[in-house]
Amino acid sequence: MMNVAPRRRWFRFSLRSMFVAMTLLACLAGWLGRNVKQVREREQMRSVHAERGATVFGWGPPRNRPPLVWRLLGATEMGDLIITMPVKDFTEQEFRAAQALFPEASVERGDVT
Repeated sequence: MMNVAPRRRWFRFSLRSMFVAMTLLACLAGWLGRNVKQVREREQMRSVHAERGATVFGWGPPRNRPPLVWRLLGATEMGDLIITMPVKDFTEQEFRAAQALFPEASVERGDVT
């Protein structure tokens, strides 16, 4: 009698399992994409304000640390962050955006007249 090798059984899954896995994967990709965007916005904010004539500088050790994901994506830690530019050129919306993008820093507005 000949020994016949058993046929290979392919991994089987239901359509429901595939939809759940794809949904989780899409959520993870969206979350990671949002974090990548925020890290890029941090760097962009510093360069854009420098082009507009502002002085953006941070000093001292940060009071808190940026989120772990941001650090893994290359975000630099900032201590106290001061953005110095004329009041009319620096809107309240930009100031709030700076506070949101640099949660580890104490963001202050140094007004220049």
